[in-house]
Amino acid sequence: MMRQRIVLTVVMLLVALGALLVWLVGEGIRSAPLSVGQGGAAEDAAQPQALGHDLAFTSNADGDWDVYLLRAEDGTLLNLSDGPEGAHDYFPSWSLDGAQINFLGSRGAGGELVPTQVNADGTGLRTLSIVEAIFTLVRESRFDWDGNWSPGGERLLWSSLRDLNLELYIISSSAEFRIANATRLTNHGSRDWFGRWSPQGERIAFASDRNGNEDVFLWAEADGTIRQLTTSPWDEVRPVFSADGRRLVYVYDEEDSQLKTGQLNLYVLDTDSAQAEPSPFDGQVVVMDEVWSPDGRVVVFSRHENGRWRLYARSVAGGEAWPLTDGQGDALFPVWRP
Repeated sequence: MMRQRIVLTVVMLLVALGALLVWLVGEGIRSAPLSVGQGGAAEDAAQPQALGHDLAFTSNADGDWDVYLLRAEDGTLLNLSDGPEGAHDYFPSWSLDGAQINFLGSRGAGGELVPTQVNADGTGLRTLSIVEAIFTLVRESRFDWDGNWSPGGERLLWSSLRDLNLELYIISSSAEFRIANATRLTNHGSRDWFGRWSPQGERIAFASDRNGNEDVFLWAEADGTIRQLTTSPWDEVRPVFSADGRRLVYVYDEEDSQLKTGQLNLYVLDTDSAQAEPSPFDGQVVVMDEVWSPDGRVVVFSRHENGRWRLYARSVAGGEAWPLTDGQGDALFPVWRP
């Protein structure tokens, strides 16, 4: 991912310069209001299919990796990024107003991964040019992305572009949603993103390019420390926890070339051992990436069975989990619509 990382970095730098110019004649980025979309809560989340909120995820069910949307209203499954054969799209993240999804797509020159965007209804699919990125950032005041709710739904973790660089923030779900009420988790000139809570809510895994390439980091609430977990010369991104919290599973893009050709390789790392070495996924983790719905009623997770990753949901109120995908392809990295 080195070349696409360079592309992303250049885009962000130019966006920053353009946004600063606009800032001189308009409202400041930091003064823009925070907003979280209002999804419809399920009347009875204990019942199968009662998700209450839309869900986006990555799947190769149609052959290539694409971004899918599962609509809570009627259970409709939509492929939001179906494109030319051989194009692959990964890692959806919602804007906090719930209107748009950003993802990485191999739609650049030579199949390089580049920022891509689509509206929640499937319209407006576009690769972000510099002008479009500046337009979106400044005109629409859409700086806040990738909301992830802590176990129990008590806190929200998200990535913000408010200082023209992706940083991670946490805020109480009961607080007025203002930046002054948030805790800034990272403060670095790098890109800090793809944050995920541990199952107990006391740690957060995220990816950062602060050392030149994407690595996996771990924040511990107990002492506020941030520890780097991976050190390879290639990119490691999108870390998620196993259901017991003992391991992290992440995507390893060896030689910066595999993702653009559709090879989504998962690696596993023990989070409790400072000497642990990552290893390719070989069935060590059965359930991972538990994500809580914005209303705190439903948990969605990935389960490995019959050689495939399927998405399941379970009600916090109890009862059996029910499948959301049919197992015809892999389904990974679910994200709730705010």
